[in-house]
Parts: sequence; structure tokens; C-alpha cells
Amino acid sequence: MAVCSTVALMKLMKIKSLSIAINLLASLLVLEIIVGIFVHYVFKISYNNYIINLFQNPVMLVMPSITKELYRRCAWLPITAILFPGLVLSYLRRFDKTRGTYLYFIIGLISFYAGSVLWMVIDLETVHSLPFAIISEPITIVIVLIYSTRRN
Repeated sequence: MAVCSTVALMKLMKIKSLSIAINLLASLLVLEIIVGIFVHYVFKISYNNYIINLFQNPVMLVMPSITKELYRRCAWLPITAILFPGLVLSYLRRFDKTRGTYLYFIIGLISFYAGSVLWMVIDLETVHSLPFAIISEPITIVIVLIYSTRRN
């Protein structure tokens, strides 16, 4: 159900400009930072565990972990962590399509992939899991903004 919801929302919502895309990602980032810090220091549990208990399964994508760890067999990823960057990537693809290039889409995709890999590495090393958006989205925002300002 989470995959279907993600695809349906990406088809329904369209971003019109890069500033709207950056504001969308920045607002999600601020929200996840505030909630992540609040959950970590008030409830003294992992952010992902709290979100799983709060929302249950339909808004989470479950992926098996690569390494075997005690009390941790799967990685739980909220659909918002994929939906909003997916909306930004779809905007970058549409922007490139109007210009006849694939530069912004490829830069955005590579930067989001690099941020995702960095989140996985950091998440394996920390005791409490961090929100996905705290690491992957700033990297995507910064790299796309640097590239767009240097290009124009």
C-alpha cells in the first residue's frame, strides 16, 4: 500500500519551480529535525521506532537489513522520505525535458543516491536511528542549488 500511495501522490502533485521544490524539501527537513530531536530526548527511543508505532504499516516501506543486528531485522522507511524527493526529481526531469537535457535530473538523482548511502552508513554506526531526511535531503538541496547557480 505504501508503494501505491507514493506513486499515486507523485502523479497527482506537480511542482512548478525550483524554489517551490527547495521550500518543500526544506520544510520537511525542519519538521523531521524538530520531531527527531523531540522524540530522541523526550521519549528516549529511536525516531523510526516511534514513527512505526505511531502510524503502523501503511505509511512505511519495509526493507530487509543487509547486516544482522540484535532487535533490528528490517529498515523502515517512511513514504514521505521518498515522496518529497521524488516530487523534486520529477520536477527536475520535467525541467530537463523542456530544455532537451538530462543534466539536472542526473545531478539530483546522483546527489539523492549519495545522501541515501551516507544515511545508511551513519545509521549503521549510531545507536538510535536518525530520520532519513536529515542526511539525504540537505545533500540533494545543496548540490542541485550549487549546480543551478553555477549553470545560470
